[in-house]
Amino acid sequence: MQSMGNTSSLRNLKQNSENGNIFSTFQLYELSLLSKSSDLIEKKNYYFQKCVEFLETTTQKHDNTNDYISPKNQFILDSLVLKDIRKFHSFKTKFERDLTVIIGENGSGKTTILECIAKSLSWIVAGLIKENANGDRIGYSDIKNEAEDYGEIQTNFKFGEQRCSGSIARAIKGMSEKKDSSVSDLKFLAGIWRVINNQQLINLPLFIFYSAKRFIGEFDRTSEQIKDRENRFDVYNQCLKNEIKFIDFKQWFIYLYKKGKNIHSNDANGLLEKN
Repeated sequence: MQSMGNTSSLRNLKQNSENGNIFSTFQLYELSLLSKSSDLIEKKNYYFQKCVEFLETTTQKHDNTNDYISPKNQFILDSLVLKDIRKFHSFKTKFERDLTVIIGENGSGKTTILECIAKSLSWIVAGLIKENANGDRIGYSDIKNEAEDYGEIQTNFKFGEQRCSGSIARAIKGMSEKKDSSVSDLKFLAGIWRVINNQQLINLPLFIFYSAKRFIGEFDRTSEQIKDRENRFDVYNQCLKNEIKFIDFKQWFIYLYKKGKNIHSNDANGLLEKN
């Protein structure tokens, strides 16, 4: 994100904000909370509403069978680059805007790709819950045995017309210099959702990773256990790990749906069948 050191930087922020840059707009909003400048203070609500508009505006879309509503400014994973991660020495791929299907034989690295994406997203999830919280790091076991210096996961995202990126890296054992990660963009992005939502309830992004392990040994939880996860932020708990089963999310979603619709029934499975 752009640093603030002089009048020129402030001018650039304002210009970028007028051009629809959410990162610049949010920086201006944060500055308005701390600044003694009358110009910034007077525009505090203006910058706040511009952030809300960027995050909340939707658009009508149509596919082959249905009309549906989609965020105007979608948050999309654009590309992934791996360096000396598990079986990959060098790997790069781009993702489709709506859906990407990864096909390969057992042991070809499909799970590695998904778990690397989950590690990157974990920095956003952590920041949504708590300021400056850290996500998952690369472990020594994640680094390819033949690596000469370090392992690295790079992700590039699009948010509307803006781009942001993150890099999680770790030097191999015995290296004289460490390899730093670069996750400031991901933390800043998470802060936008967290801070704006704290002032006005908005739609938050849902990140979820269901590996094959999550479909094994499923069991029904009681309604009291489901109520323990009633807070909307509870869905982020372990959402990118293997510990939570798919049925947990299903029952959590149904519980909140019933609460929102004021449906006083404990038969979650019955509700699922009706829909």
